[in-house]
Amino acid sequence: MQKKERTTYGLSDRYIGKLQKDILLNILIVLVFYGVFNVMFMQNEGYETTIRYALIVIFLVVGVAVIYSDVIRVRKNMAIYYELTDEALEFHTAKDEKRYPWKDFQAVVVNRNKIGMIYPYEFHTAQGTFTLHKRVADAEELIPAILERIRPYAQIDKEIPDIFQPREETWLKNAGRRI
Repeated sequence: MQKKERTTYGLSDRYIGKLQKDILLNILIVLVFYGVFNVMFMQNEGYETTIRYALIVIFLVVGVAVIYSDVIRVRKNMAIYYELTDEALEFHTAKDEKRYPWKDFQAVVVNRNKIGMIYPYEFHTAQGTFTLHKRVADAEELIPAILERIRPYAQIDKEIPDIFQPREETWLKNAGRRI
């Protein structure tokens, strides 16, 4: 039975989980600031009549705004994914979709200046240059799948490790694995 090839790669579950935890941490930060401001103004005149209610309203508005912006950020990141089709690499975001046909790939090079990326590979196409999202899940599977499809069309940098290079299967190599 043949293993079905994976065609969709989203952002890592770990990163999405971190974004979701950030919502709780931001709520906690807003509550701590509310408590600090509440204690600071407790001794002032008018605390019981106006300051207390003003603080409640201000921090309620700030808290709702923070939660809303965090939820939007999580949704946007959950909508990011790459899809490998027979004709192209498709990059989907919450608002946009970019399509890079395999035949339009010209080169893949290592850019050592991309310090924050685990895999600093730039893909040069007729549409322009792009890099993979630094939080993509299973980049170790995605990169070889892309390289395999673009090999006939693009120059691939020699600095890209062999583990990402598609291997030629020969009967001799297969026999060596079986022994």
